[in-house]
Amino acid sequence: MAEDAPHGMETFTRAVGSTIEVIGDDFLVTSAKRIQAAASAGQCNAVLINQSGGTMTESIQAWDVAKRLWCTIVSARSGETEDVMIAHFATGWNAGQL
Repeated sequence: MAEDAPHGMETFTRAVGSTIEVIGDDFLVTSAKRIQAAASAGQCNAVLINQSGGTMTESIQAWDVAKRLWCTIVSARSGETEDVMIAHFATGWNAGQL
């Protein structure tokens, strides 16, 4: 399904979400508002948090919402950096995955 297909995300999560992680990456774009809406609609069961296209403050807000709902994954953008900062965030936030 496309990253802008909420019905597809909901259908897929309903079908397989009890056995696998359905990660809202580009679908949620590290947005607290989108994460909350997707959780209410059952459109994912995990979220990838990074600083893509937003501020660190927006990432922290998204994290605060996500950690109460799902498995959380902290991610640097694909190959974007080798800075250890991302490992510090994952550890400090007690992320489920990095």
